[in-house]
Formats: sequence, structure tokens, C-alpha cells
Amino acid sequence: MDINSRKWRMMLTSILGVCILLAFAVFVRGNSDRIQNQNAEYLYELTIQRAESIDSMIDSNMGFIRSTSYLYGETMKGKKVDLATLKEFEENSPFEALRFVDPDGHDYTSEGIKANLEDVNCFKEGIKGLSGVDNIIKSRVNGERQIVFYSPVYNGKLIDGVMLGVYGEEFIDNMIDYRLFGMEGESWLCSRDGMVIGTTKSTRYTDYFDYLSKNGKCSEEEVNNIRKVFYAGGSGSFTYMLNGEETMAYAAALESSDWILIRSFPASASAQILTKANRNGAFLIMSIIILFAVYVVIMTMGYIRQHEQLELERVNAEYIANAMSNLFEKVIRVDLTTGKYDYVIGRPNDSGLKTEGDYSEYCSSLLSQISDADNYRTVAKLIRLENLRDIMSIQDVAMVNIRSWIKDHYEYYSYKYAVTKKEDGVATEVFIIAQDVTNMIPEE
Repeated sequence: MDINSRKWRMMLTSILGVCILLAFAVFVRGNSDRIQNQNAEYLYELTIQRAESIDSMIDSNMGFIRSTSYLYGETMKGKKVDLATLKEFEENSPFEALRFVDPDGHDYTSEGIKANLEDVNCFKEGIKGLSGVDNIIKSRVNGERQIVFYSPVYNGKLIDGVMLGVYGEEFIDNMIDYRLFGMEGESWLCSRDGMVIGTTKSTRYTDYFDYLSKNGKCSEEEVNNIRKVFYAGGSGSFTYMLNGEETMAYAAALESSDWILIRSFPASASAQILTKANRNGAFLIMSIIILFAVYVVIMTMGYIRQHEQLELERVNAEYIANAMSNLFEKVIRVDLTTGKYDYVIGRPNDSGLKTEGDYSEYCSSLLSQISDADNYRTVAKLIRLENLRDIMSIQDVAMVNIRSWIKDHYEYYSYKYAVTKKEDGVATEVFIIAQDVTNMIPEE
């Protein structure tokens, strides 16, 4: 039997063609359920992850607004409003704007714009000595929806106003926006009674349940079922008819506030994904035989070299990590290009800070630990991403110390910033070496 003969080649080709057709038929048949389950699973994961991210952002900003209100109170010195200091604090804060509300409810922006917030909940709570996060449906300064972090400002032992950290509509929209496999989904941030805090819809709505009833044409029974999910704690999946098509959605309650994140994905988008997946599946099956042979050749040629390079990098990284762990308490790597950080050695002092994430979150956490206004300004000017990049492009090493009031005593930390990578003379990566030097201060 000569398998190289024309007859056998034709037979093998025919068998291969039949196998491809059978594989495609099986693929199409099982693809619909797979896509639906896949979309539901990803929608759940994306919603939960973003809810956790918003919780982390709220926790971080609560620490920052408390520190800012404390430092502002320390610098007032009997003044009612210090716009210059407010402007300086605003430039070094993660918020879009900082505002000070005096005891009479007069709100001041850093540019001196005034508004009356006497009847607004965040002022009422803050003037009582409470801190928290709230939302404003329509700002009296610019008419936007806003998320507001608030904390009382003390002048001595008396509350002399309320400090507000503000995020506007664009920030809220970006915070809740999402895509699933390149398709735009619908996202809402609401209170448990359905009041809309933010939405990806271009039309402005104030009540989520009203939107479902009037604009989405949901039945009263469906709306009531969704209300039950909200009132029961706000976490759960549900489906409903929206504009004549079935829509799946997931609601995730935030732990740091009485808010709920809702994300939905309409059936029409799922159908588009299914059609595209089937088309791509057919192309994939037809192409995979040719591409596989090319892939094997290319991968074989590069495998040995890549393996040797990875092994060398692993050994070097392990050597450096072991050496550094014996010398330093904490080492944080900062990518000045992407604005990301990660802990190479040790863990954060702040339990609310993750071991990796956006560098702005690390800065906010570090600044929130500083108890001295002058020390705060010095550290803030160095560690802001743009300033740090400029400074470390000129010099290879920078040092700063911070003082924190923790459990009725001061603790001192020394932070050494060392450049580890440069491109065209511009620093692209630094290592932050943090050491507890509290016990060294008395000796010095």
C-alpha cells in the first residue's frame, strides 16, 4: 500500500475535508450555549472585579480626604478660607477638585467660586463630625453629577467647616464603563432605591427602575423582581426583556457604600458575537492545518534561544531578589511609563493598599500617612509621577523621610528612590527602598 500514491492522497484529502465539515457542524451546534455561558461568566467577573476596584478607590480616597481636612485645619490659623492652600492641596490630590465649605454652608472652590450647600447631605453630615462618600445629582457649581468625599475640618477642637473631594461625570463614566469582547455593554451605578449616580447611557436618567419601566418596556413584575435584588443586598444575576429582547444583567453591591453596580448585556450583542464566532471558527478550522505546520517550525527554531534567555533572566531575578530581601524591608518597583507599581519585597503598611496597582493609589496611601504639613508638601512634590520622572531623569538617586503619628507615637520611614532603567536619558523605572528608621532617630 503506497500512501504517497495519488489515490491515497485524494482519499486522505477527502477524509480530512469530511472531518473539517463535521468539526465545523459540531462547533456551530455547541457554540451558542458556550457563548451565552461565556458572556454570563465574564459579565459576572467583570462586575465583581470593578465593584472591588471601586471599593478600593473609595477606601483610598477616604483616607486621603481625612488627611487633607486635618492638614487644612492645621494651616488655617484662624482664617475662614485659605484659597492658596486649598489650591496647593488640590494639585497634589487624586481628586478632580477640592472644596472647602464654611460653617454657614458656603462652598468655595480653589478658584474662589462660591455656592450654597447648606441643605446638601454631605455638608450636613460633615458639619456633625462625620466622614464619608456621597453623590450629588446636579452640582451647584457646574451642573454635573458628582461623587463627593467629605470630612470635617477642625480648628482646634471646633469644627470650622467641611472639606470636599470631588469627582465629576467624566470620571464616573470612565469608572463604570466596560466592553465585553469589543461590544459596548450597559453600566449603571445606583443607590439601593434606584437613584442613578452614573450611567454609560448617553441620555441622562435619574431613576433606574423608571428607566426599565418607561424606556426599556419592562413589565411591572420584572421591575419588582429587580427591586427585590436591590433591597436584598444588591448582589445577584437577573434577566429581563428590554426593547423586545432578552437582556442578562448582574448587580454587585459595594461594601464601602450603599451603592450598587449594575452591568447588562443585550441579546442582540450576544447574537453578533455568536455570528462572528461561527465565521471565525470556520476560517480557523480551514487555516489551522496550514498555520500549524508553519507555527511548529517557527516555534522550534526559537524555543532553545527563548528557553536559555528565560532561564538566565530567572536566575538573575532570583539572585537579585534574594540579595535585596536580606538587605531591605520593603522594595517597590514603579514603572514611570505605565504608571504602575508592585511590591518586590514586603507588603504595604496600609491594609487598604494592594501589592500592585496604579501608582496614584500608592501615592495617595503614602501621603495619607504623613502627619506634618511641611513634610506632606515635600513628599508630594517628589512622588507625583511627572515630577518623579523629571527628577530621576536628572539624578539617579533621591531620598525623602516621612513622619507618621501611629498609636500615640511618631514613626519614621526613609524612602530611597533609585533609577533602574532609562530610555534616551529619561527615567522609565525606579525602585523605592523603604526602611523603618524610627529606632535610629534618637541616636542621630
